[in-house]
Amino acid sequence: MMLIWLACTAQDASTGSNEPISVEAWVEDKQVGSDEAIDLHVQIRYLPEYSPVILPPQAEGLSIELVESAEAMWIGTQQQQLFHYELSGKDGSYTVQPALVSSDMVDGELEANLIYVDIGTAPQAAELAQAVSPPQSQPKWIWSLALIGVAVLIGGIIVYSRRRIQPIDPRAFARQNWTQSKDLEPHPRAVQASMIVREYLWSQHQAPLLELSAEEALRWLDSSTLPKRMRKQIQEVLTATDRLKFARQGGGESFFRDLDVAFEDILNVEVEQE
Repeated sequence: MMLIWLACTAQDASTGSNEPISVEAWVEDKQVGSDEAIDLHVQIRYLPEYSPVILPPQAEGLSIELVESAEAMWIGTQQQQLFHYELSGKDGSYTVQPALVSSDMVDGELEANLIYVDIGTAPQAAELAQAVSPPQSQPKWIWSLALIGVAVLIGGIIVYSRRRIQPIDPRAFARQNWTQSKDLEPHPRAVQASMIVREYLWSQHQAPLLELSAEEALRWLDSSTLPKRMRKQIQEVLTATDRLKFARQGGGESFFRDLDVAFEDILNVEVEQE
């Protein structure tokens, strides 16, 4: 059994008995089989005078059921509440917000760190340069992430245009997001890398890759008018990231170094064509 433990407090990401409110969340297994449920546990500790309001977990695409809620008990000078939830849904990768806690005595909302979980066994992937066939329906949170990125890109262009300064360079914007994604864990980093390439191609060429699965995107590339060298590098990025997202293959230093090379080649090929 794998336990994934995440915690935060009313002041920082570490827990301690001196904190007025603390939230801890963990799952028994990060990845389960099809038709199996993810067991999520949430623990809240607080000083009684803080009277926290505790909201249930949130996870796009998953059904959430409260299995057990223990009555508050005293732990030293604090009260503790435990919650046990079951999360179920279709095969795919999901992001879970375990808990949101608010109090009139604390500014803003206190939330546990995101937990990434997987349901179902992903199919085996082909070689890097070959097309793969992941599940046709992508998790909704991935598309939400993509739409947010597109909105930010469009918003940035509009703001800069109104100020009558040089519009934001889509290449610079993509490189900035790519650099920031390097701080993520391998799985979410692969998801973000795929989205950055898709968003960039949409903004520069109106390529509808945000709406397509990897398999559909590869078929679209075969008939597109993009330069052949660019199409090859796009195929390598989409194929490699899907290998990590769905088959858990790759993710090491050389894997992401090859992605960096392919990403830069995508941007540089277009520069050469101009």
